[in-house]
Amino acid sequence: MKILTAALICVLALPAAAETLTGIAHPTDGDTWHLVMPEGSKPRRVKIRPSSIDAPELGQACTRDGKPWYAGRDSGRWLTEFLDGKQVSCVLTGKRSYGRYIADCTVDGKSVQESIVRAGWAFDYRRFSKGRFAAAEAEAKAARRGVHAGQCEKPWVWRRKRR
Repeated sequence: MKILTAALICVLALPAAAETLTGIAHPTDGDTWHLVMPEGSKPRRVKIRPSSIDAPELGQACTRDGKPWYAGRDSGRWLTEFLDGKQVSCVLTGKRSYGRYIADCTVDGKSVQESIVRAGWAFDYRRFSKGRFAAAEAEAKAARRGVHAGQCEKPWVWRRKRR
């Protein structure tokens, strides 16, 4: 009986297989999109938040050339063009944030998160990424791409100040 109990505890402790969702992404901003997956006659919509990155908020004012600049809007536009109706595959992490599934996503075999950070339209969210996209962010910063072309507060700092 002890062996059976121990075996059951081991099985229950194993993580569940990660669920993968594939569909067409419709961004609302640089780090949120609706993934639309065909299911029978009615498509299923799931709200996705890519893991380990953070893009400027739509209402977050940054500055460029001394003028206000809403980089969050440009971030969302960049992501919309990058994804452009392509199949996006997202592996859910099992966590949720504000009704969004947190996931690691790829398109055409490339990490969506790394791509948007490398393009300069999102930051490596080190609190969660443990520096996974730090090199991509450093490259974007050195090239002054995206948000690095101006002055933009990290989105998590900007949100904290407004609470």
